[in-house]
Amino acid sequence: MLGLTLMLTRFLSALRTAWQDLVFRGALLSLLMLVLSATIFYTLSEGWPVLDALYFSVVSGLTVGYGDLVPSSPLANVFTMLYALLAVGLFVTIAASLGGAFARNRSERRAGRRRRRRDGDSDSEPDVQVDGELDAEALEGLRVRVHPDGTASGWSPRSADGRESWVTATISGQLVGFVRMIGDRDQDAVVLELLLDPEHHRLGETLVQRAAEMAREAGHRRLFADFADPQDRAVFKTCGFVRASAGVQQLI
Repeated sequence: MLGLTLMLTRFLSALRTAWQDLVFRGALLSLLMLVLSATIFYTLSEGWPVLDALYFSVVSGLTVGYGDLVPSSPLANVFTMLYALLAVGLFVTIAASLGGAFARNRSERRAGRRRRRRDGDSDSEPDVQVDGELDAEALEGLRVRVHPDGTASGWSPRSADGRESWVTATISGQLVGFVRMIGDRDQDAVVLELLLDPEHHRLGETLVQRAAEMAREAGHRRLFADFADPQDRAVFKTCGFVRASAGVQQLI
């Protein structure tokens, strides 16, 4: 039942789409007038009931006659031949228009699904901000997701000094990435903290590259990160850091 309903819905949708085509409208109206004329002709010339005459007009136009009704006069036979030629052409035109409408509707549905997927992906694009507004509770929530064992730093925006800066990444209002760094007197910048939501590690390189740009804009020559934990080293390598001769991770 569900399949029949879906098929009927799509047929009506295709019919509405095809009706916008002038050729389809002309062919459909011409076919209706032709069937009506044939019904009247068979009713008058053969003496058939209207329903029988209509039935014969339709099956003759579709060239699927079953032999249950046969014209008895030469005039009716000639009329039937000419009528069938015209009706078949109109039926083919209508069927082709409906097929094209089905194809267009399917293409539009697929395009709509792709647009919705793109819209969904755009909603998931990170909002990366330099020194962006940083809520202490949001930062603590990110730390808990990254370090559920409670080994994360206890730093908060309220304790920042003038040399510290940070980059944040949010998706749909949720903090999913955080880089905090500080510049030293040797024109180097050092990453003090890097947090990436486990579900959004792919943002790491974007986040760190933005931090590197900020360091260069501030006049720093290099951006370092010195973390001994093997897991942290793997994360930093993913973010674009390479090992320097001093044993620290160097980006710029």
